[in-house]
Amino acid sequence: MTRENAKKLQSTMAKEAVTLLMLGGAEADTAEHEEAIRLIGEAWGLAEEETARQIERIGHGRQSVRMGAENMPPDEGDVPLALTGREVIELERELFETAVRLNDRDKRQQLFNTAQAAAEWFSLEDWITGTQEESGHRAT
Repeated sequence: MTRENAKKLQSTMAKEAVTLLMLGGAEADTAEHEEAIRLIGEAWGLAEEETARQIERIGHGRQSVRMGAENMPPDEGDVPLALTGREVIELERELFETAVRLNDRDKRQQLFNTAQAAAEWFSLEDWITGTQEESGHRAT
């Protein structure tokens, strides 16, 4: 993974948080997403300004939801995030790869937990089941 990929990972986490706000309301808890963005920045040595910009996107998303999305123009790319099963696996892999770059066990554990939660948020099991059913194959 490269630093450029790490920036994209931060952006994905911000989009995921905005999606959570759009679906769950302005009071939805995005703290885990925000901390993941910070840890990604720390692990890959990204500029603090870039990390802050991604966290600000979440704040703008929260404000948009509070005011009603039609009252504020959305930030670039802040539309509901929908990932394919393959993209969910890639997200998890990138979070794991980022976690091992951190020198603090608690921070690594936090990103590991975020990766595990992502599989639940994006219903990875549903993607796998759906893929098997669509192709006519059944798990044995």
